[in-house]
Amino acid sequence: TSGIYRRPNDLDYINYVGNEAAQAALGGGDPKQSLAIMHRMPQLRLPNKAFRNRGDLTFADVGAEWGLAQTGFSTGAAYVDLDNDGALDLVVNDINGPARIYRNRGAERTGNGWLTVQLDGAGANPAGIGAKVYVTAGGQTQLVEQMPTRGFQSSVDPRLHLGVGRATRADSVVVIWPDRRFQTIRDVPLNRTLVVAQSDATGRWDYSAARAATSSPPLFADATASAGFEFRHIENGSLDTDREPLMPHLLSAEGPALAVGDVNGDGLDDVFVGGGKWQTSRLFIQSSDGRFVSRDDELFAADSIDEDVDAVFFDADGDGDLDLYVVTAGNEFWGDAAQLRDRLYLNDGRGTFRKAPGDALPRITENGGCVAPGDFDGDGDVDLFVGSRVVSRSYGLTPPSHLLRNDGRGRFTDVTAQVAPGLERIGMVSDCVWLEGAPGTLPELVLVGEWMAVRLFSMHENQLVDRTDASGLAGTEGWWTSVTAADLNGDGREDLVLGNLGLNAYLKASDGRPVRMHVHDFGGTGVQKQILEFYKGDTSYPIAGRDDIVRLIPSLRSRYPDYASFGASTVAEIFPQQELRAAVTLTARTFASAVALRTADGRFALKPLPIEAQFAPIYASLAADFDGDGRIDILLGGNQHGVPPMLGRYDASHGLLLRGDGDGEFTPIDARQSGIVIEGQIRGLAHVRHAGGRAVVIARNNDEVRLLRAQRRVVARGAVRDR
Repeated sequence: TSGIYRRPNDLDYINYVGNEAAQAALGGGDPKQSLAIMHRMPQLRLPNKAFRNRGDLTFADVGAEWGLAQTGFSTGAAYVDLDNDGALDLVVNDINGPARIYRNRGAERTGNGWLTVQLDGAGANPAGIGAKVYVTAGGQTQLVEQMPTRGFQSSVDPRLHLGVGRATRADSVVVIWPDRRFQTIRDVPLNRTLVVAQSDATGRWDYSAARAATSSPPLFADATASAGFEFRHIENGSLDTDREPLMPHLLSAEGPALAVGDVNGDGLDDVFVGGGKWQTSRLFIQSSDGRFVSRDDELFAADSIDEDVDAVFFDADGDGDLDLYVVTAGNEFWGDAAQLRDRLYLNDGRGTFRKAPGDALPRITENGGCVAPGDFDGDGDVDLFVGSRVVSRSYGLTPPSHLLRNDGRGRFTDVTAQVAPGLERIGMVSDCVWLEGAPGTLPELVLVGEWMAVRLFSMHENQLVDRTDASGLAGTEGWWTSVTAADLNGDGREDLVLGNLGLNAYLKASDGRPVRMHVHDFGGTGVQKQILEFYKGDTSYPIAGRDDIVRLIPSLRSRYPDYASFGASTVAEIFPQQELRAAVTLTARTFASAVALRTADGRFALKPLPIEAQFAPIYASLAADFDGDGRIDILLGGNQHGVPPMLGRYDASHGLLLRGDGDGEFTPIDARQSGIVIEGQIRGLAHVRHAGGRAVVIARNNDEVRLLRAQRRVVARGAVRDR
């Protein structure tokens, strides 16, 4: 229901009632003056809403279609089958208006069946408050609970109502009473009222036995404590939104970095975890008993001022062991600050590292986003692509990314301008991966990022050229946060798992109604400003409100002296066309996390992941045969807490395991079966060859690193390569 008769949260009214004269009048005790002030509070008649459940965890707005969208000030509402036809009617109460009764004609129009259960409780609870009713009909089981209180000052029909579609009989009706007595009624005719009396219940419901009968050990169990893995990432609390208040989310909390590899050649994987600013990064060496011991703390402590956001083990100097490259960022330092230089550590073959000489890497000072090792030129040594995430103090402008050629001895040269000029200003890169082709072919580079399409580059005549359009990835601009390469459907070609903002956010984007951002020194104050706009209905409006905009652009205050004057102004009405033409404009057309399946002609087809994977941004993914059925599954993690109140923080993910069918389709596995329940902001997932079997390490921002060990067989199948 649309609710409140007057709007106490109207910003102009709040300003008015907060001034000294209004406060003095309210404090004077004169009821006429108080009433006059209250009448300054505006009214807005709004339509009531109705949402139809599509059955896939999404809802359609059908208020107008169902005849319920009348405007007014409705408060209480109750549903009740007034005419006993099996369809729930509605009674709606309005302030200063007549009550409304809406007759439901759904049953006669759709032909769907129904069952009404009337509970006859015992003693002082005749309505059976708290009872549970399970109805199995048409191959589905529904649960309803007897809790008739609903919403604001409303109580609904105490008879329980269930829709049963085209079923004609219910296989069973199970009623569990509050005292745990229960009864089962079988082969129940439908389209009628079933009266169930508590006095007829003879069984005793055992919840623990019922759970045990339907449960089995989960795929994963937490092994953090038993493995002695003790590391808690500490975010330093720098808020880049203090400098750039119109950013849609923080970029100062992208860590920790996570890298996994066998650095001492004992057949067991070791783990590097990057620290936040002023936190020492840690290298954990795995012992034969599966426990992890920190090593080289003093080496990494020397660079603790750096904020590490990505890392990778690879053989930099061609000596057969794994060296370590660490990407730094934090969106706090800027310019030529030494704290923005990435670091290379060389391995002595026994798992002891030293920092590479200063000339091993070119002097690059960027807020890094990712690093991907790959032999792009086919000369037998491992080169690097290093993607840059953001320009400090200028969110939305494009930082330079870098292609680094390895001389085979661990010294790298920036060859971006000569070999891959299209990469230099490719965008705000968040993740990257090299795709391995057929034997004898050179790898292809896939990049994802914020306000970017999924981009693909491949070698042609000694140049790394953009083949995004030819690969079918044009028009995929989004807020992409992660990419993983894996053969998801067993056809021998590497596909992509792509993390994005998701579909559970305030902002929505599509081809016809994209989200846009304009970056420019609007108002000429000497500071870059980010003006985001998004569609509501058929019109695109700025996300920022009047206060945010006039605070940064004081010259607009005279044009918009109050909130009513700012009202429903569009970006084109607020800012001069000359400034908008001079601005850098970025676009997002899709926020759905997806898989991209590669076809025989080399093109990719994007398919959104299931709705359960769209609840929050995905920052990390793993692909493997987690359930041992010979097909590739996907493990996902994410969340982002650093979001302005207007947009609301994204924290609805608890980790998710998707079961693959071998053809590129995925379905969610219940957390009770998977054992995946991971709170917080996941920033990295990686496989670990553990002494106790296969395991997964989980890196979380400003939280503890966790280790999950597989309790059943976990098989990596096909081409699977993850960060």
